[in-house]
Amino acid sequence: MADLLERANRWLSRRQARAIEGYRDEVSALREDRHQLTRRLELLAKVSELVDGGIEDLLPKIAELSIPQLADWSAVDVLGNGKTRRIHIGHRDPRKADLAAELMRERPWPSRVAWNELLGGRTLFFPIVTEEVLRANLDSEEHVGLARRMRVRSGISVPLRERQATVAVMTFITTAESGRHYDYYDVVIAEELARRAAALLEHARLMDELRTSDARFRIALTMARTAVFEQDRELRYRWAYYDRPGMDLVGRRHEDLFPQALADELTTIKQHVLDTGEPFRGERSVHVDDTVMALRSAVDPVRDDSGAVVGLLGASTDVSDELRMREELAQAVDFSDRMVAILGHDLRNPLGAILATAGLLRDEATPASTRANAVERIERAARRMSEMIATLLDVTAVHGNRRLPVSIAPADLAEVARAVIDELRSSHADRTVALRIRGDARGLWDAARMGQAISNLVGNALTHGADDGPVSVTIDAGDDEVVLRVHNDGPAIAPDVAPTLFEPFRRGREKPTAGRRGLGLGLFIVKQIVLAHDGDVTVESSAENGTSFIVRLPRRVADPAPLAPPSAAPPH
Repeated sequence: MADLLERANRWLSRRQARAIEGYRDEVSALREDRHQLTRRLELLAKVSELVDGGIEDLLPKIAELSIPQLADWSAVDVLGNGKTRRIHIGHRDPRKADLAAELMRERPWPSRVAWNELLGGRTLFFPIVTEEVLRANLDSEEHVGLARRMRVRSGISVPLRERQATVAVMTFITTAESGRHYDYYDVVIAEELARRAAALLEHARLMDELRTSDARFRIALTMARTAVFEQDRELRYRWAYYDRPGMDLVGRRHEDLFPQALADELTTIKQHVLDTGEPFRGERSVHVDDTVMALRSAVDPVRDDSGAVVGLLGASTDVSDELRMREELAQAVDFSDRMVAILGHDLRNPLGAILATAGLLRDEATPASTRANAVERIERAARRMSEMIATLLDVTAVHGNRRLPVSIAPADLAEVARAVIDELRSSHADRTVALRIRGDARGLWDAARMGQAISNLVGNALTHGADDGPVSVTIDAGDDEVVLRVHNDGPAIAPDVAPTLFEPFRRGREKPTAGRRGLGLGLFIVKQIVLAHDGDVTVESSAENGTSFIVRLPRRVADPAPLAPPSAAPPH
């Protein structure tokens, strides 16, 4: 009996020992499973922490993170334009670089047939890779050889889907080096990796689209020169886009940003919108950084769910160029109207004289002396028409803020003045025109244009000066500039006329006996000629001292060799 009890105790002891050992193995396996699960959950957490990026840099990072927690080998293939391109392959052993390079050239897993299933969104799972599995899923003996060298044991290929299409495939492989085989839980982890990767790619794509849309929006606002903004009930800026460096509007009010007058105007307009709920539409001029801007603004109330006004939303567009174009168009229309009026009115008199005289010459009974006077009258009318046409052509040439064309060449301003004044004396024999020259008046000028300017100034003095008063022309030639002064006695220029004296189509007050001969362009042409020579023209006028037009020209002295020495001419 004692022997039986001893044998029973030994049997129970061995049984208990085996049970304890089995329990220990189960606990160890559970611990290993728990450890693997923890590592894989950490892998998912790391993937979620990745900063979203493009497919070319995000997926390789995820593939690298999967080693060794999930895979011994990992690869990423990208699909696009009907082609497959491998962008990454990695191994837990850096010494396998040569094999990795060879695998980059070949796609060893899975076959083209299996790829069709991946394109359809199905995950491929190979829990145990045998020789038969290799030959069934690889395209060639070279691929089979690569898989043998990799010592593949199991594999998972997971499609990444975006907008119902497969855009990439991630492949995870275990080898004999780790001794692991994939199971169902590994497939779940791999698919979750792919899902999170696809979500990151989608987020990155949406962010790119948003940035592109925002950039286009800002470019459009900049091109349209438009500022958009939102303000609360205290008129603090909640949000604003204003393409002006250093101009931060958010959190600030009008008085913090603009001059007081402009701030008060903006506050009045927007407070009215807040109080009444009525939108504002209008244009106004504002001063910003010493410039005047014309703004077209729209301000609308922002309401909450109850309909109460809680803020403002608005936009202001710089329409300065538009208004400037309107003004220029209006000026162009006005210019055209004036030109037509001149052609229709001022040319009518000389043209009428020519027609009447032509009828007189047609009469054979007209005496010879009358015929001679008629021919002279036609010549005067024709010259008058020629002068008017030439003047209008000059005005057209400078219209639109362009300079009058000049031909600069060595010339003597004194000789030009003498020739012009001699011609005017012949047509105004009853008037005195005196010329005084001090210094050497040789330089670089357009002689014909300067003669035209002097003729206009002296003709203006003869027309508007005292009937019996002299006209004096003085040229003072200094080292740096030459000053031409044309003076006449008589009434002063009216204060309301002086500011527009050099503008086109402006006439001073005509004397009752002068007749209406001028186009109102003489002084305008004078100024354009002077400006074309980089000079300046001003006027001084008073009842006591008469009127003087002063022209200052840069000397721009030329080589005096081509010119004859100036003759010493006494005052005329």
